[in-house]
Amino acid sequence: MLLSTEVFANTDKVAVVVDNTVITEKEIYDRKNFFIVSHNLTNLKEKDQIALREQAVQSLIEDALLEGAAIKNSFKISEADVKNFITTIEKSRNSEPGSFKKKFSGNSGIYASFIKRIRGEYIKTRINNEILMRGISVSENEVDEVAVKYVGKDSLLEIREFSLNSNSDKSYKALKDARKTYKLCSKETKSKNITVQSWTKKFSELSKDQKEIVFDLKLGEFSAIVDSSDGIFMYQICGKKVENITGQESDNLTNYLGNKKLNFKMQKYLETIRNNAYIKIM
Repeated sequence: MLLSTEVFANTDKVAVVVDNTVITEKEIYDRKNFFIVSHNLTNLKEKDQIALREQAVQSLIEDALLEGAAIKNSFKISEADVKNFITTIEKSRNSEPGSFKKKFSGNSGIYASFIKRIRGEYIKTRINNEILMRGISVSENEVDEVAVKYVGKDSLLEIREFSLNSNSDKSYKALKDARKTYKLCSKETKSKNITVQSWTKKFSELSKDQKEIVFDLKLGEFSAIVDSSDGIFMYQICGKKVENITGQESDNLTNYLGNKKLNFKMQKYLETIRNNAYIKIM
């Protein structure tokens, strides 16, 4: 496998400064080669080498920011912690014990870069578990939304339909005002002008047009106002119950949504510490 070659590759020339951390050309060179070995990259063109260098730089900047976060949060990280974390990753990938060390230890620079990257991932895990997990919850309604939209489960819908037999500006305004008046499904509808009907139907039994109207609606939400041959109408979802979902499927979707929220919080966390850091690329 052809590894990266470039000017200053084996020097301690300063390439990036992140707060009190210095990143050298040698470290960038090693991180590039770590990526090459990790992903079995071959025959890289010049534009690929440039992109890979940028990826290496940003990766090392993130590592430096995470090390700073570890200090700020008083995380103690031992060699045993890193070793156990590597073992956990190997098990999760059904890899042979020691497979990472075998793959990267042939080159001391690549192996050092691998360990630094693992430390970064370990710090992320600590931040997730000890800081960001707080306040994350997944509601039953959120699970139901995903089950219907992405898993293909059917749902029983309770729909409240508001309609007027006119499409005048006055009628449009009346329906818009109704959204505020009847925002809560529990509120009884008493309107002299607007016809209100409540009905229950499976999503699979709706017409194509009806499915398009209600597909993205969450519990309590109103659809857009729709023109019809009889005037105008809109729907409000007042009930949604997913059918034929097992406990295991529900647990899997709950974990999926929780991890999605956690990943979003991590992205915001990294953006914040990056914005507050001193970063200079030479």
